[in-house]
Amino acid sequence: MLNIIDYLKKNLLILIVLLIYPIQFSNSKDKINNSYCEQTNYKNYNINNSQTISSIKIDVKNKKKWFRNSFQVISSKSLNNSISKKNKKRYKADIIIYFNNDKFCKFNAKIRLHGDFRDHIKLVNGNFLSSLDIKIDNGHANSFTNFKLFLPETRFGVNEILITELFRELKILSPKTFFVNAEINGIESKYLFQEKIVKEMLEKNLKREGPIFEGLEDSVNSDFIFTRIFLTRIVNSKWILKNKNNEIISFKSFNNLNKSYLAGESGFDRRFFIDHKFLNQDLEKFRVFEPILYSIVYPHGLGKNNRKFFYNILSGEFEPIYYDGDIKKITDFKYKENSEISKLIHPFIIKNSKFALKKLREISIENFYKKNQKNLINLSQNEVSEFFKNIEYNLIFLSNLKYSDLNFSKSLKNTFSKIDNNEKLVIAFKDQKIIYVCDKSFSNCYFEVINDIFLQKLISGSAKKNGQTYYLISYDDKLRNKFDPKTFKENFFNEDYSNNNINLVSIDNFKIVHNEDIQMNINESKKEINIKQLSNRGRILFENNEIKDWHIIFIGSTNYDETLTISNLGTRLLTGCVTFYNQKISGVKVTIKNSVCEDGLNIVSSFGNLKNITIQNSSSDAFDSDFSKVKIEELNIQKALNDCADFSGGSYIISKLNLSSCGDKAISVGEKSYLKVMNGIINDSTYGIVSKDSSITDITNVQLNDIDICYAAYNKKKEFSGGYLNIRNSNCLDFKINEEIDKFSKIDKDKIQN
Repeated sequence: MLNIIDYLKKNLLILIVLLIYPIQFSNSKDKINNSYCEQTNYKNYNINNSQTISSIKIDVKNKKKWFRNSFQVISSKSLNNSISKKNKKRYKADIIIYFNNDKFCKFNAKIRLHGDFRDHIKLVNGNFLSSLDIKIDNGHANSFTNFKLFLPETRFGVNEILITELFRELKILSPKTFFVNAEINGIESKYLFQEKIVKEMLEKNLKREGPIFEGLEDSVNSDFIFTRIFLTRIVNSKWILKNKNNEIISFKSFNNLNKSYLAGESGFDRRFFIDHKFLNQDLEKFRVFEPILYSIVYPHGLGKNNRKFFYNILSGEFEPIYYDGDIKKITDFKYKENSEISKLIHPFIIKNSKFALKKLREISIENFYKKNQKNLINLSQNEVSEFFKNIEYNLIFLSNLKYSDLNFSKSLKNTFSKIDNNEKLVIAFKDQKIIYVCDKSFSNCYFEVINDIFLQKLISGSAKKNGQTYYLISYDDKLRNKFDPKTFKENFFNEDYSNNNINLVSIDNFKIVHNEDIQMNINESKKEINIKQLSNRGRILFENNEIKDWHIIFIGSTNYDETLTISNLGTRLLTGCVTFYNQKISGVKVTIKNSVCEDGLNIVSSFGNLKNITIQNSSSDAFDSDFSKVKIEELNIQKALNDCADFSGGSYIISKLNLSSCGDKAISVGEKSYLKVMNGIINDSTYGIVSKDSSITDITNVQLNDIDICYAAYNKKKEFSGGYLNIRNSNCLDFKINEEIDKFSKIDKDKIQN
């Protein structure tokens, strides 16, 4: 029975908090009514301009429920001081974000408590302060739509900023983190702002969206965190539902990563180490990330339940993501001789510590400090230098440890021994409307019919039905009628990961990768590559180093087979029939006819110049460029059922263009891009020129004829702002609508004739 005194104390505290709150809030900043968000204006966030967040104000709408929920967390007696999932529901809130230029932006948002343990919430002078997870519903702040506000002590303050910036310098994905002053329900305090690891973060790092994975935090009791099994789950599970290609690539990448997790079950230390061989890729980023994180003494960020990964669909490789390294010290953390830590070091760490050291020493500490000094509050250059030197010392220490290669036999035997009878293991199939459900010993199995929603829940690690929890452990690309549970269990780790249908050619310092549905002829004397697509599944990729003065000629398949829907190149998911990826391009000509791909030509994460691009008769987009910096002397496109030319996330210059018969947009510029066109003609298109989503488009001497809508500028995606379109010495004839523009965008016309 509850003690009456405890009961009165409990309810008195709630009453006091609720009485104090309105008084304090009434003395806070005056409420601001702004129906027009300055931050969404095209001027304030584009390729040439961004704003600095100075402070944040959050006002929860239902304060009584918010405080009652917070009090429940503070007063609960949960095991291990954990925060229950039931206390992490979202609440509607108003949020105002202030910028250093005296502008501000007011949003609708949803917030919830964040954190596994009660160190993320505290009671100070009768007020609750807590770490928060925030989702903006109707806009962005510097393209942040999802972010966290941490109580600084939960991430050891400036230490978290220092380590995130170090990994960003090393080209390792790491969330942007900085201090910010925030007023939450009238109470002011300092927080650590950290962007969430979502689509917007990938775009800022010039990555095309792909599956994001993290370790599954498994628990029987929602109040108690106790990892019994180590599995992975996909974070952005909605991505897999966009199309069949996304679904297949997500399950295959899940399969590889999950095997690398489960292989560690009988390995060296199951908490921290994955078996990298199942990733089947170049491991350079892992060779940097893991030794450095381990050199900061305790590898909290390498714990399987803490780890996060991005699957790069263009490179076909996983990339590690830094998160929650628990960096307690940035000085005086050198390993000591005969340290206990040396008994826990995996050979992968020891073998790659010298490589990580080499990469670390390529950073100029002085330049690093100058670049980040504003955010490294109260840290001197000497302290940052000591941080680097401690890491260097520990990497050398690790590299000198003795090791022997571990050769454990891998088996699923006893891997799932700790799960109970209400938990099931699931194998998904190529025909995924059916799953195979087994008990922990794989002795009692049966087929079950599911729908797309349940499939999405499965891969996101939260599938429950009829009081049972389902864990997805594998994807099998064999048909279900050929599946045998005994064979599956015995051969789980023996699958062949080689890409037998992939061909690799190295020529003139660059690589050509293509699948079996491509026929290619190379004429080195003419510097000409002739490519024939044998089916609509054919893909060819050019990458690495420099391609110079070559002519690429591609002829698409005339026979379209709807059953060949997977546009993959081994483990890569390519939208272009022809793709240039991560490459320097010099004086190249490209000719494409009869493209039956989502993009005829796709240029991604590349830079340089092209003499001529000519594309005829495309079944979707003709030309698409992402995250690149490219100059094009001549761009000629005739007949595309969708867009003729699409530019995203980069900087582009076109000297001369001729576009005709574009089913949707002749020119589409978006996602914080810059495009300059100096001369051109556009004929017969639904839209002529569109500038959207934080982009700047500068058009000179371009004639448009027979266009439904000549010019458009608008905001489409909430993580971006309006578009800007500047038109000089150009005209548009025979049109239905001259321009479309929203309140966040602008079209300037100089000497334009209509």
